[in-house]
Amino acid sequence: MEKLILSFSDEFIRAIGINNLNEIILMEEVSSIVDFGKDISYYKNNTTVISEISQLILSILNTDISKIKKTGVVLDSAQAFLNIIPVDTNDDEKTINSQIMWEISNYFPETYNDFNIKYLRLSNHKYTANIDEALLIAIDKFKIDFCRRICNEIKLGLSSVEIDHFAAEKVLTDSYKEKIPVNSVLLTGHKAGRIDLSVITNGKIRYYEFISKDDNEYHDRFEKALKDLPVNIPDLNIKDIFVYGGDFSGNADENLTEIFKGAAINVIDPFFKIKLSREMLSEKSGDKNLHKYAPLCGLASKMN
Repeated sequence: MEKLILSFSDEFIRAIGINNLNEIILMEEVSSIVDFGKDISYYKNNTTVISEISQLILSILNTDISKIKKTGVVLDSAQAFLNIIPVDTNDDEKTINSQIMWEISNYFPETYNDFNIKYLRLSNHKYTANIDEALLIAIDKFKIDFCRRICNEIKLGLSSVEIDHFAAEKVLTDSYKEKIPVNSVLLTGHKAGRIDLSVITNGKIRYYEFISKDDNEYHDRFEKALKDLPVNIPDLNIKDIFVYGGDFSGNADENLTEIFKGAAINVIDPFFKIKLSREMLSEKSGDKNLHKYAPLCGLASKMN
């Protein structure tokens, strides 16, 4: 096994191991002592928790870890600060970065320097031709360090950290190239604590939103978010909807089929670029929930 991808999502740790033929030879999950759908910065200095999570990972690896060359971690989207802000396309990178830091400081006035930050332009010029929207993605450095310390505990070097939903988008652009250039597609990720949704157009993200599942009214919020999509993107033409996630049972939400009539519902097959080995294909042949590994396969593809 040359590459290991770990996922910390909800109350589960998932892992895939990939050999030198780019085949998955290990695919396991185990219940975690930590709910990764909640703020993990609370555990940043908790050596007991770090040690116990490390031992859980070792329990599902069952392999010689000394041969692992790269390790990646996919984090639950609940661990990121995500926000859409307007940016002036005439501004240079330095000006935009200053604006982003100002935005972060409004939410985290004392710790805004403690974030790893990137942004994605969405090509939504809703206001003027010069004003675009940008999705701000910020991860507390303490959370990344938490992941690094877990890996270090089992003598693995951390190569990459990605948010699960954006890693899953990579599977979408790898595996369904024939669908994406023609129309916009909707991607929905279902976890116990939230639903992430994004619109992908021409292989690039154009819209993002999440719906917290912290009460029984989240169905109404999900319905409203779906109905607002054509308002936010007037030229939206959804023909395909892709779903994945540990909390997706296999039955599409009726709101999806009701609001986007005629759109095809597709459960993501994450094994297009990163294949299952023959042995793993046989072992997992009856498992209908392998879509929950889409973020791990997406990060593995990014790390190739």
